[in-house]
Amino acid sequence: MRMRMLVLLLAVAGCAAIDRPEMSSFEPFADGRFVFRARADSLAYRLDSPDGEAERMRWLSAYLGENSLCAAGFSIEERKVVAISTGLATVHDLYYRGRCKPAGQASQ
Repeated sequence: MRMRMLVLLLAVAGCAAIDRPEMSSFEPFADGRFVFRARADSLAYRLDSPDGEAERMRWLSAYLGENSLCAAGFSIEERKVVAISTGLATVHDLYYRGRCKPAGQASQ
């Protein structure tokens, strides 16, 4: 039983790195603002689950790091949920509008 749980956890963790480019997008703006869109589904990245939200924030942090943005951290100013499928599996897109913190402020 423990081995099954370990394999399942490793599979989910491995999928997260693969899922990010397929299930999210990132658009930075010159004034330090950005829009991050991420998919929430009813399986791995649930809409209102702490684990799903934490994974989406890891994806956002990866985009910011890869693009050398928001060295002082960031703040989320708006989180908007848009239903895109309510058939067999409920799927939503989440839009996060954020802003990089000015240098010298505490990071998130």
